[in-house]
This record gives sequence, structure tokens and C-alpha cells, in this order.
Amino acid sequence: MLRPEMLLYAQARARARERRFQLIRRALLVLAMLVEAGLPLFPRVPLTGALFAVSLIAFATMGRPTRMTPPLYLVIVIVLLEMMLFQLGTTPEMIISRSCTFLSAVFLVDIYMRKEPDQLGLDLWPIFRFMALQGIGTVILANISEGLFMSANWGDYDYRTIAYVFNYHKIATDAFAKADGFFFERGVFQLFLNLYLYFAIFVYKKKVDIVLAALGVLSTWSTIGVAIMGMLFLLSVVISSGSRSGNQSRMGIIAVIIVLAVPLSSLIVQNIQDKLYGSQSSSADARAFDFAAGMDIVSSHPIVGIGFSNDVFAEEFRQRSYLAGAGQGREIADRGMSNGIVRLFLNVGIPVAIIFLFGMFRSRLVQNPLVVGLVLFFSLISEPIIFCPFVLMIIFSGLIPRRRVQQPAQPDVAPQGRAAVSPYFRPRPRPLRPGPAMGMHRARPNAGL
Repeated sequence: MLRPEMLLYAQARARARERRFQLIRRALLVLAMLVEAGLPLFPRVPLTGALFAVSLIAFATMGRPTRMTPPLYLVIVIVLLEMMLFQLGTTPEMIISRSCTFLSAVFLVDIYMRKEPDQLGLDLWPIFRFMALQGIGTVILANISEGLFMSANWGDYDYRTIAYVFNYHKIATDAFAKADGFFFERGVFQLFLNLYLYFAIFVYKKKVDIVLAALGVLSTWSTIGVAIMGMLFLLSVVISSGSRSGNQSRMGIIAVIIVLAVPLSSLIVQNIQDKLYGSQSSSADARAFDFAAGMDIVSSHPIVGIGFSNDVFAEEFRQRSYLAGAGQGREIADRGMSNGIVRLFLNVGIPVAIIFLFGMFRSRLVQNPLVVGLVLFFSLISEPIIFCPFVLMIIFSGLIPRRRVQQPAQPDVAPQGRAAVSPYFRPRPRPLRPGPAMGMHRARPNAGL
């Protein structure tokens, strides 16, 4: 039997080891977000290689692979076979790159499936909180003193930055600066901020973080982002309507909705009118062309798609430039796809795309997979980041079969409390909650990471 001092020493070492692994997991999550979604400042190939190498090492240190992930490897094999056998323009570099991206997502799924159900939310919590502060700070600094920012040509946009932390790009039609975070566009930034809002509302129910996440989404001033934020507030009211414990939080959320409804609705309507008929109408025209041309390509290549070759994609798009408006067909066609859902069908074909969409709404890594699936789906309608490893991680986790758990035998004692009222009552474990000073602890006593 261990002496008390030896037991304390062993516990301290175990906690230190878990803290190190938590830092590694958080670094992997940041890399998974930046691959295919980060600023042009971040080179895609080195980031993909770093993500694959670190995730492989972390995966290998966990011991034997779990028995839940073989279906994910089967999906990857199907996609790679499509690329090698049926899709034109496929190169060895392309196969290696996509293999690393897909395998990194599977390794992340395997790592988190070994942990507690809410471990992903705990690891993401400080990252998302920083992103919200980053977005709010960017808008405040840019609109108060734009001279603090230096110009940086990282791609198609003229970005402005302070120390590569506070970043935004401002086009001629923008009335004020809107935050980009570490991502190439604010429409991508809002996805992660809305996921922060999801965890704040549905999982941890922390009022300060609800406000912080909402302000972060507003700092992007993305039309789809603000609409998703409103959807999350409404869903929280609907879901908590049948719970007595949710009455207080529900009333607080209703108050927030009432306060924000009038100004936000008027601004959203104005933004939509500008995109449809005003100064930003070219954006709506381009998105409409992406959908029409993309679905036409899918109808021509329904089974295996056209693959991941940019040259093949560009040629297919140019052949359908007649679908754009008069006088702007060539200009609109000479650009990338903006619709991530259509891009999914384009790249892998209808059968595999349906499998991906099925997994999107069944994630095993979050408490409310349908809500998270809706956030992803509506965000991807306007952003082509469906193959971002972070998004793939959530999708792949939904492809793991759910095994039926045999109910234990009922004890020969009279039920107490709520169980005595309803025979269908099953006590649910309380979620992990973020602790003070960004430390993490469980919501039940005497239990730690």
C-alpha cells in the first residue's frame, strides 16, 4: 500500500501529465481550425504536415486504436479510390495532402472518444474566449484609431493587422471594420464564435460568456453569423421550455432576444438588401452562380464528382459562365467556390456527400449534435471549408456507430424523487464546467481531470 506522501506525489504527476496532454490537444485544435480556413499568412502545406505529425504522435501515445473508428478509415479509402481511379487531374501530392487531412481528423476523433464526453468543450473553451476578445478588440481599435494597423497583402484582400493578432480586411462598401480573427474571412470566424455561443448557452450556461460570444459574433458582422446567433437563442428557449431548471436561464435569454431583436433585425434586413440590390449585389450574384453552376456540375458527375483538382474545377466553372448575369459571366466564373455544401457534392459525388451530411448532424463529441450540425450546415452554405480538419473531426465523429447499452437490472427498492413520478426518468451526468482563471474542473465534487 502506498504511503500518503507517495500517493500525493503520484497524483501530482498524473495532473501534470494531463495538463501537458491538454496543451497538446489544444494546439492540435488550433492547427485543425487554421488548415484550409486560416489567413493566407499561414501556408497550408506546412500546417497540414504539422497537424498530421503531431496528431499521429498524440494518437500513438494513447495506446491501441479504439474499435469505433474503422468506419472512418473505410470512408477515407472510398474517397481516395475515387480520386485515383475516376477523377481527372489527381496528382500524388493531392492524394498525400488529402490523406493527411482526413487521417488527422480521424486521429482527433480517436483521441476525444477516449476522454470524457465534454472534453472537447473544455479544451475549446479558452480558445473560443480568446477569439471573442480578439474580435471585439479588433473592431474597437480599428474604428477608433485605424492608423494603429499596418497593411498586409496576404492574398486577394488588403488586410490590416496589429502584431498579426488583430486582423481585418475592409472593402469599399464596408461602413466600418469587421474582424477576421486568424481566418481568411469573417464568415469563417463567425463559425467558431457561434460554436463558442453554443457551448456557453447549451452546455455551461455561463451568462458572461453568452454576452462575450454574442459580441464576438457581432464583431464579424457576418449576415449568416448573426442569423445563426439568433437561431441559437431561439433554439435554447425552445429546448429549455420543458425543463424547470431552465426557467431562469430561459427568461434571461428571452430578455437578451427582446433587447437585440429590433436593432439587429433592421440591420440584417438592410445588409440583405445591400447584397441583393445595393452596393454589395455582386456578392449575391456570385453566390447564386456558385450554386447554379455547382449543381449543374453535380448533375453531370453525380457518382464520383470531379475531384479536388483546381484546374478541372476552373474549367468546369468557365464552361458554365453563361449561367451568370449578362456581362459578368467570365468575371464571376474565374474565382473559387463559395458554397461548402455544394463543394462537398462537387468533390466526392452524391453518395459520399450524403454520408458526410449524415455525420454532420450526429456528432459524438457534443451534447446537442443536431444544434451543432445546424450551425455547421448554415455556415458552410457561405464558406468553402467543408474539408477543414476541425469540421471533418465533427463530421467523422457522427459516423461512428452508436451501440445500444444494456439497461442494468432494476433494484428492489422504491424509487425516490422524480423517478417516483415518472418511470421514464433517467438521471443525466452533469456536464464539465470551466473553472475560475480558465482552469477546468468538473461540475461534481471531488472529481478532476
